[in-house]
Amino acid sequence: MPKPARGVIGGSGRIGVYRLDQYTELNRAGDFFWPAGQAEFLTPGTYSWVCPPGITKVSAVCVGAGGGGYVSWANAAGGGGGLGWKNDIPVVAGQTYTVVVGAGGGRNGATPGIAGGNSYFISLATVAGYGGGNVSAGVYTNGPNQNGSGGGWVGDGGGAGGSASHTGGGGAGGYAGNGGASSTNATANTGAGAGGGYYSSTWGTAGGGGVGIYGIRTDYDAQTNRTYNNSSTTLGAPEANVRTPAASGLGGEGGSRRTGLISGQFTGYGGQQGENAVGWSSGAQIQANIQGGFPGGGGGGPGASNGGGRGGDGAVRIMWAGEKRDDVARSYPSVNTEDVT
Repeated sequence: MPKPARGVIGGSGRIGVYRLDQYTELNRAGDFFWPAGQAEFLTPGTYSWVCPPGITKVSAVCVGAGGGGYVSWANAAGGGGGLGWKNDIPVVAGQTYTVVVGAGGGRNGATPGIAGGNSYFISLATVAGYGGGNVSAGVYTNGPNQNGSGGGWVGDGGGAGGSASHTGGGGAGGYAGNGGASSTNATANTGAGAGGGYYSSTWGTAGGGGVGIYGIRTDYDAQTNRTYNNSSTTLGAPEANVRTPAASGLGGEGGSRRTGLISGQFTGYGGQQGENAVGWSSGAQIQANIQGGFPGGGGGGPGASNGGGRGGDGAVRIMWAGEKRDDVARSYPSVNTEDVT
C-alpha cells in the first residue's frame, strides 16, 4: 500500500502520498525527517543566524564576557559574566535572527573598556548573559539578576557572574546559580565557574573560571580553584591539574566543562593563575595578563608591582530538536543538550 508521507520532495512541502520506494530513499538520505541541530558562536561580534527549514522553536544559552581587572594595587579583579538560557523561543524557517557575543573586558585603560560585553540571542530581552564589571572602576552591569560586579542574566534560568574584590576574578555564572566570588568555590550542581584565588601581593591575583555551553554538568563536586601544570610557565595551556580543596593564588576552575562533538571546541576553561602559589618561577611579563577562563571568567586583579587581567570572552549557543524518535526533545539545562550528530 502507498505510504503517507511527512517528508519533502523537491522542496514542495509536506503533502501528497509517496510510493514505498520513494519513502525508503528519503529516509535513507536523511530528508524524511527534519534533523536536530545546533549552532555556536565563540568569537566576539555580531552575527546573523538563518533559521533552518522546518524549525519552529529553538533553545539558547548566552554567556556574557568577564570584566577586566584593575592594574593598580589594592583594587578589584573583574566580575564574572552571567549565563542565561531559554527554551521554546519561537522562530520562523528562513528568517534571520541576530546573535551578539560580548568581548572580554580589558585591563583598565586598555581597549576594549574594563566592562565585559553582553551576549544575547535576538535581543537582550529574549535571552542574555550580561558582561561582568569592576567594583574599583565603578562599572556594574545593568542586567537583571546581577550580583555586584558579576553580570546578570535574562531567560528561563541561569546564574549571575561572581562578584570580585581584590582577591581574585569572579567565576562565570552557571545554569542554576551564580559563579564563585573572589577566592570562593562555586556552589555544587550549579555548573558555574569558581572564583580566582589570592596568594601574595606582588604580581596579582588569579582569573575566575569560565563555564561550558553544552548544558549543565552535575557529575562532579562544586568547582574549586585550580592551577595549570606546575612544571610549566605556560598559562594559556588547556586544563591540567585540578586541586581540591581550594588553594590560594590559583585560577578558578571552569564549570560544566565540555568539548563540542562537532566543532571540537572546549568551553569551561579555568582562569589563569595569579602570583606563584606552588613554587615555579614566573615574572611580571606573565602575571600582567591574568586572563579569566573562557567563556565568561573575570580577569585577575592587581598586585603591588603588576597584574590586572583581561576577562574571558562570551559565547552563544543555539540548539533545536528534530523529528526522529531519539531527538524530539532538547532543552536547557540538561535534556539532550550536547551536540547531536
